[in-house]
Amino acid sequence: MSRSTSSAGEGRVMEEDDLESVISDRDSLYQDYALAGEESSTAPRKRPMTSVPPTPQLSSEVLNSLSEEDRQLLRFYSPQVDTHTEFLSKAIEEFLTVVEEQLPPREFVQKSKLVS
Repeated sequence: MSRSTSSAGEGRVMEEDDLESVISDRDSLYQDYALAGEESSTAPRKRPMTSVPPTPQLSSEVLNSLSEEDRQLLRFYSPQVDTHTEFLSKAIEEFLTVVEEQLPPREFVQKSKLVS
């Protein structure tokens, strides 16, 4: 059981069934989006991928101002940052494809979650 209070300040006990109905109502919103896309079964065409811009290099002035510990951190995390940048670029490309092709909301929601 869960207890909730109304604006009048009186407590109300919510039964598990009530909580389940609240959850199912919330989930049905997402199912509605999925139903909207069921009508179109055409395969989406792929948007040509743009090349990932080259990684900008740090200027020698910035490099000289870094401590050895900072340089070590940059070297250590550089592959991870590159991987995340590539993943984000691909996710943005997929998101833009969904928007350009005016795909159903279900596709829009799924792809936009990757970008955010």
